[in-house]
Amino acid sequence: MLAENSASRARATWMPPALAKVSSGPLTEKVPSIAGLENALQKAKTNDRTTVLVIDTDPLVSTDAGGHWWDVAVPEVSARPQVNAARKAYDEKRQMQTIGD
Repeated sequence: MLAENSASRARATWMPPALAKVSSGPLTEKVPSIAGLENALQKAKTNDRTTVLVIDTDPLVSTDAGGHWWDVAVPEVSARPQVNAARKAYDEKRQMQTIGD
């Protein structure tokens, strides 16, 4: 769940559903399946405030630290030889990856 960051109204931070349940924010519920989502949607329609429903959607969860992974590549172009060498190594390793890696 996203919660407003007090440092900046334009930024948002992750708030675990357990914390959101004790805050004055929206109601939250993590559902285990499509059937659970359908049931939770019906229930949410009767709530008196905003409801956030969470469902895992990645069948190949690759990390225990949240299930998200971003590929932040080394720059493609640089005047620094070390960066160009790192990009070459990155490109070679990317070609060896398979789905789920």
